[in-house]
Amino acid sequence: YAVEIGSDQKARFFEFKDGNRSTLRVKKLDEKLGNEFNMAVDVQGANMKFMLDGEEVFSVRDFTHSGGDFGFGGFSTPTTFTNLEVYK
Repeated sequence: YAVEIGSDQKARFFEFKDGNRSTLRVKKLDEKLGNEFNMAVDVQGANMKFMLDGEEVFSVRDFTHSGGDFGFGGFSTPTTFTNLEVYK
C-alpha cells in the first residue's frame, strides 16, 4: 500500500500487487498543505485509515492481504520525516 499527496492537492491511496498499482481511494484536500504537516496511518486488520493533521482523509477496508508492509517516502521530490513513530 502507498499514500501519495500530489501537487494537484489530491491524496491517493494505492495498492501494489504483482507489480501492478491500483487506486483504492482519491480525495481532493480542502486546504493546501504547507511544508510541514502531521500524517498518520492506522491499520487494524483489514481496516486502514489515513489522516492529515489529526483529520481523517479516508479509510479503506481491504481483505486482499493477510500481512505486509507500509512505508513512507517521496516518489519524485526530496522528502524529510521528523518524529516518525511506528507502533505494533
